[in-house]
Amino acid sequence: WPDMGEIDIIEGVNDAGANAATLHTLDNCTMSSSNMIQTGSLIATDCYAGRNSNTGCQVKSGNAASYGPSLNAVGGGWYVMERTSKFINVWFWARNDPLVPSEVKNGNGQVNPAHWGKPFANFVNNNCDLSTKMSPHSIIFNLTFCGDWAGSVFGCSTVDSTGPWNSCINYVNNNPGAFANAYWDIAALRVYTPGCSASSALTRRSFDAHHRMFIYLALFSLDMELRNGMTPKAYHDMAVEQKKNSTSISSRHHPHVIRDIE
Repeated sequence: WPDMGEIDIIEGVNDAGANAATLHTLDNCTMSSSNMIQTGSLIATDCYAGRNSNTGCQVKSGNAASYGPSLNAVGGGWYVMERTSKFINVWFWARNDPLVPSEVKNGNGQVNPAHWGKPFANFVNNNCDLSTKMSPHSIIFNLTFCGDWAGSVFGCSTVDSTGPWNSCINYVNNNPGAFANAYWDIAALRVYTPGCSASSALTRRSFDAHHRMFIYLALFSLDMELRNGMTPKAYHDMAVEQKKNSTSISSRHHPHVIRDIE
């Protein structure tokens, strides 16, 4: 890592703000908002994991309900990631959004992203060869406590970091009950691949009993609710992701057998 790249479909820390879709790659991969057709905001342009403390290139959703307590308040929603050799798109619709495509909502056997409108994140290959920066990936659901990101902003939380909980690690080690209701509630996970016809529709494919997924030119659809039924203190000291320690669903190259939830 990050030789084969990483795509964070959901990335955030504690209960801070809307979701940010993020790429982490090797060097020579940058994004420019002038080339991106999206509704979200590009907040970090350099995808190289070895620079800017591994921030990656990030697109922030304009929908406050896309992450954290606000996502839970609307009962979750649908995330979709479309990956090709030329672009990577990410959409989000809240559970109560009347604009969610029926084929996404109902889990149709075929879907056509061309009919869905602009994604909130549109990573393009103008200044980044996505075909070489991103290899076949596995889908990972990750819950991580503390670490580089969440641990470093622990003092910004509502927890008194100058008191007995003087670090994120101390708080987590001494308050396991605070995280009893931290879990993913997944209603459906669907992977689609291009069909053989000239149509732009994508066809759903099944996956094996071990739930190991490998994305090539595929579309990833997730119907989910991230349930963080915790106190404000617990929210501020929990993080989810890999490498960046935040809430995250990622597609990422992994050379070994992995579990769906790590």
